[in-house]
Amino acid sequence: MFPMVATLSEFLQYRALVEECRTELGEAVAGFAPVPVGMMVEVPAAALLADRFAEHADFFSAGSNDLSHYTLAFDRLDGSTRANPFEPAVLELLARTVKAANEAELPCSICGDMAADPVALGLVLGLGYRQVSVPVRVLPLVRAIIRNLDLRVAAEVASEALDCASAEEVRELLVDRLGAELGALWRDQQIV
Repeated sequence: MFPMVATLSEFLQYRALVEECRTELGEAVAGFAPVPVGMMVEVPAAALLADRFAEHADFFSAGSNDLSHYTLAFDRLDGSTRANPFEPAVLELLARTVKAANEAELPCSICGDMAADPVALGLVLGLGYRQVSVPVRVLPLVRAIIRNLDLRVAAEVASEALDCASAEEVRELLVDRLGAELGALWRDQQIV
């Protein structure tokens, strides 16, 4: 999986390099299946052209933290600022990414704070992500949320969230619409 891919030509060069290495190894890898070649979708350019990347990638992993920072022009290295992934522009890019992957029948995961946040997870699942990468410490909570969440309701909420005007409006929508189902699981948890 290649990180920080911004252009299709860049990804194609990386993919060609993998094939070149496989060819050089020759007989040593002859009995093995080809290595899937995928990419992190963490810069806006990649998300905007996700449908084109999907023609060449074997899988995507959306990086919600970096995508939020780069979309909103926040310095990723500045610990005093935090880009909110509920911002409508970020949600639109996340939705485009998973839609392109689903249409191309590619696996598409999401990693970063959104996947591990109990409020955001309902939105992530509603957008269509079915694979999440989370720290082991939050795995029991993530499993409980997935078990208790109605995916049809989550999809409706995600659709409504894409029409919201602000991150605050998205958060209010999530708490209002998913709070009844997941309220007990949200207590004392970090909320984006």
